[in-house]
Amino acid sequence: MSARLLFVAWTFFGAYASVYAQPPANSEIAWYLGGDTQVVQIEQAELVYSQADQPPEAGWQQVILPDAWFVERRKQHTQAWYRVKFETDSLSGQGDWALFIPRLSAHGEIWLNGVFLQETDRRTDPLPNRWNYPVFVTLPSSQLLQGANELHVRLTVERSRIGNLYELYLGPDLELSSLYQFSYFTKVTLAQAVTVIMLLTAGLLGYLSWLGAPSPVYRWFLFGALLWAIHSMHLHVTQIPFPVRIWHGLYATAHAGSAICFLIATHRLLQLRRRAVELVLIGVFSLIVGTSVALPEEYLAFVTSLSLFTAWYVVIHLGMLLIIHAIFLQRQRWLWLALPGSVALFMACWDVVSFFSGFTSLFAKYPYIPVLALVTGGVVFLKRFAVDQKRLTQLETTQQRVAQDAVAQERRRLMQEIHDGVGGHLVSTLSLLEQKPETQPEVMDAVRASLGELRTLVNSLETIGQIGDLVSLLAMLRDRLERFLQPHGIELVWAVEPLPQLDKFGPEESLHVMRIVQEAVTNVIKHSNASQVELSCSSSAREDGEPGVEVQITNNGAEPSETNINEGYGISNLTDRARTLGGHFNFALASGCGVATLWLPLSGRQR
Repeated sequence: MSARLLFVAWTFFGAYASVYAQPPANSEIAWYLGGDTQVVQIEQAELVYSQADQPPEAGWQQVILPDAWFVERRKQHTQAWYRVKFETDSLSGQGDWALFIPRLSAHGEIWLNGVFLQETDRRTDPLPNRWNYPVFVTLPSSQLLQGANELHVRLTVERSRIGNLYELYLGPDLELSSLYQFSYFTKVTLAQAVTVIMLLTAGLLGYLSWLGAPSPVYRWFLFGALLWAIHSMHLHVTQIPFPVRIWHGLYATAHAGSAICFLIATHRLLQLRRRAVELVLIGVFSLIVGTSVALPEEYLAFVTSLSLFTAWYVVIHLGMLLIIHAIFLQRQRWLWLALPGSVALFMACWDVVSFFSGFTSLFAKYPYIPVLALVTGGVVFLKRFAVDQKRLTQLETTQQRVAQDAVAQERRRLMQEIHDGVGGHLVSTLSLLEQKPETQPEVMDAVRASLGELRTLVNSLETIGQIGDLVSLLAMLRDRLERFLQPHGIELVWAVEPLPQLDKFGPEESLHVMRIVQEAVTNVIKHSNASQVELSCSSSAREDGEPGVEVQITNNGAEPSETNINEGYGISNLTDRARTLGGHFNFALASGCGVATLWLPLSGRQR
């Protein structure tokens, strides 16, 4: 209970601090610099709209920093000069001084006392995308004048992007250099690390999905991580590689889409049904896609803002959802989710306040919220992985049991075949011995037949180690067929070619093939006057194009009568066996030859 109260207190404290407690304009920067600092914050400047290449002399008007360029201003102007006057007496100290701008959402040129010092980036068309980068410019002591000094910032904005000049900070080079490095690390370097982490996470989740991860949560997190990585390119890519409209549409839709994917993944994780919320957000996503295509260029910033508000709503919604789910619904196993939920809620509320109040934060918090999602999802996935491992062990046990049942079934089949095949021959042998003791040759033939049947069964089981190898199976029959045909004066011609492997071709299928070949050869002896039998095989496709293999037994004997074909050849029995294998059997007469053809599909029979 005390843990729940702690989380509740933390949550409401964060919400109050974010929404009601208006921080000083430079609270984060002042916290970093400490109380004993010579850095001066500039919150007021003068502005004049001008295309001039040099700072103008007249037309200046007072503005408050940060100064945002919204739609109406961008329709009329794309360039302006800002002027700040300061006294060197207020910047006492030795050595170079510097200018620090937390963020400059436009292209800028820095001038000191009418002398050009530096531009924020090489000017291109479209303008460089450095809205998230801090600016640091050294003000050489040789350029500073005793008494009054003038600092000019020439700003050039895109009609499709909100331009903004934030507060200026003047102070010792060493002190502001440290602030710039910290700001650059938190805004750029850490954000790049998050992007790499999200790409790696997307790759890992994609691999798990490819392996057949059963839960849709994996896939929603995959889409969210991938879309977030695409969106975060907006934080790092300075030279826009696409037309401005495509660039705005890409990162805006990726931003909103990633937030929606994370929301749906969390709903699925907590087994919640919030279809109304999901449908509304999907509708907003569709609106973002549509407006990025249809709106005029100067209104494209609206698309970016809409995607940002969507992401903020999702984070606040999920933060509150996790807290309520973990604490107020008494879900013990989800209690730990209240911590990342409350942190995400605090960070999102802080960014919202910063956005609407004009407060300049050292760095935006929202790029790091996905890390919380990754940590949270990672813990959940580890727990589920343990559960899946337990299920996998149970599945392996079940599979072993099924395999044992399959072996038992195979043994029963073997016993039935022995009973019907070898057993029948042995009964005939016993009958001959009882009725005609003097018929030794007949007894020997019967015994040989019994041994042949037994070898057939054994050979069908031996193919288990080389499943689908039809050539090896036929090779086992070759010697036996030659010895079987030789007493009748029939020569065996072997014309077997290498064949592809057959799928789903086990002992039962092997025995069917051996029975068909033996029966076809027996029919040659019984029903023809052949002197030669040719056994051949080759790859052959069926009429519908399905690939397969073909086995042919061709004899050169005289054509038998139609009565012999229908009554003595056992064609129906051979056809049934072939159909069991998923293939077909056919017997045809042509030019004094009989051709028995067995066709089998490479894909095997459908069980």
